This record gives sequence, structure tokens and C-alpha cells, in this order.
Amino acid sequence: EANLQLLFTVAENAPRETVRSNCTIALGDLSVRFPNLLEPWKENMYARLCDPAISVRKNAVLVLSHLILNDMMKVLILAKDTFGTLLFRRKYQVTRGMLVDQAKGCINEMAVQLEDVDDRISNSAKFFFHELSKK
Repeated sequence: EANLQLLFTVAENAPRETVRSNCTIALGDLSVRFPNLLEPWKENMYARLCDPAISVRKNAVLVLSHLILNDMMKVLILAKDTFGTLLFRRKYQVTRGMLVDQAKGCINEMAVQLEDVDDRISNSAKFFFHELSKK
């Protein structure tokens, strides 16, 4: 618990992509074992989908797909208005006068992976949304 911030910092800023990639996998494993501990860090987990390295993005798609499809992580659609103002982001939070009943997470970044330059990533994202639509 005390070192979660350090682990997320390494996952984001490590100069070697293999370190960032392995941290992404480790964070997924920790999410399975300690879901309540990693709950506040979900947005940081989704941020790995924007990493410049293909291997990190691929592992992020696979880890998040596994967690979401096995009901270990919930999903939220982040909505922004035309000025970029965040409209909502938390379950049952009243924001900008609206009561939002959404689950937690940031699925928007997963949708961006449908157009990834790497076919493995885009195919994994397509499979994820196909399976998610069955739920």
C-alpha cells in the first residue's frame, strides 16, 4: 500500500519499455488480489493505454480487458463538453447539475485502441468490445 504511488510512477516514467510493460502486468495482478486498494488508481491504469510503446499498450489492453470482462473492474465513460470540461467521472456523483449513474473506470481510452497502428492491439480491443457487448 505504501509503495503504490512509486509503482505507478515507475509504470509511467521508467525509461525502458519492458519495465513499464511489466509494471502494467503487475498492477493487473495486484488489482485481482487487492481490488479496494487499487480502486483510487484506476485512471492511472487506463493511462497505460496512451503509452508510446506498443508492448505497454498491448499489455494494458490485455490486462484491462481481463479485469473488466471478469467483473473485477467496472467501466465509466468520461464525458467532456466542447470546452474540455469534465462532465462526470464518479459513480453517483452530482456534477454540473446532473446525477450520473455510471460505473468507475475510463473506457474512452480503450475505444481509441480500436484504431491503433499495431494490429494485435486493435484486434484485442475489437475482441474486448465484442465480448463486452454480450454482457
